[in-house]
Amino acid sequence: MPVRVVSIDGYTMPANPHASFAPADININKVGASVVNLEAHGVPLGTIIKVSLHPESGAAIVANSTALSGTLAASTATASINIPHGFSRFYITATWVP
Repeated sequence: MPVRVVSIDGYTMPANPHASFAPADININKVGASVVNLEAHGVPLGTIIKVSLHPESGAAIVANSTALSGTLAASTATASINIPHGFSRFYITATWVP
């Protein structure tokens, strides 16, 4: 997986998330701004990762990460996103020109 969520507000994502509402991959007992820690492998440094949160009800929330830093083999970034009450799914995308 070239890009993945490592943790959200200190809650570690499982190695193979199943992206289901029941049971959830992680439980975050907080409403409001949360830090999403991201990692990438083979993605050019400086790339911005788009984090899309899709709540069970309501509109999607989108945030951009900091630029990837580290090495091409292993880089990291963070994003801050407001998590609403209830279940949500996260989708992450990284786009760059080869």
